[in-house]
Amino acid sequence: MRIDPEKFKQIFGNLLSNAIKFTPQSGQIKSTISLDSTSNTLTLTVKDNGIGMSKETIQKIISGNNPDTREGTGGEKGTGLGTTIIYKFTKLHNGNLNINSLPRHGTTFNVNIPLSSS
Repeated sequence: MRIDPEKFKQIFGNLLSNAIKFTPQSGQIKSTISLDSTSNTLTLTVKDNGIGMSKETIQKIISGNNPDTREGTGGEKGTGLGTTIIYKFTKLHNGNLNINSLPRHGTTFNVNIPLSSS
């Protein structure tokens, strides 16, 4: 199976970094990686119960044209660039990124990447 290991590490690293940045210390972060051998698809899920995002914020971040400048739970500023990179690297692998989020209720990121054999 083929996947660019550096890009995958960056996708996973950015997902975890965002979850840590926007989830309070008492919050929860869960991540899973699974392989569906039937569809030959790698699925990476990161779920948190942090500050969440509106649909408008998600669209701004994915477009990369109007970065988000939210403040993390520890006071650090978010730029939205990590999520833009996740989106672009996922598309480079012919995959898709699904983001489910509600303000003050957390975010779930699902990255699905088809793996080619050869």
